[in-house]
Amino acid sequence: MAVEKVRWQRELSDAGDEVADARAIILKQADRIRELERGFSLKPNPAESRLRLEIGDLQAKLKAAKPTLPKALELLNEVRRRRKKTNIVEADVDIILEVLGGEDEPTELL
Repeated sequence: MAVEKVRWQRELSDAGDEVADARAIILKQADRIRELERGFSLKPNPAESRLRLEIGDLQAKLKAAKPTLPKALELLNEVRRRRKKTNIVEADVDIILEVLGGEDEPTELL
């Protein structure tokens, strides 16, 4: 009987240790959750707000500054004016402009 009592006490002690470890983990997680909640509820400081606005303005300016490329036919005429014996055709110019980010749709061939 004494042997069983010691064994049960040991198992009870081990279970108590496991419960204590689980509580410690739960408390750490609760602290982490509160820390994250505080982080999400804080408003950005004035310097951060100013920088965010400046970044937004710069991104808008960058989008607006997209270069405009000439139409394929205009470019083809310019190439033919400079190089009389060129073998380039309007379809070639369309592809070049597409690669450069110009016209979305190729123009019709002459």
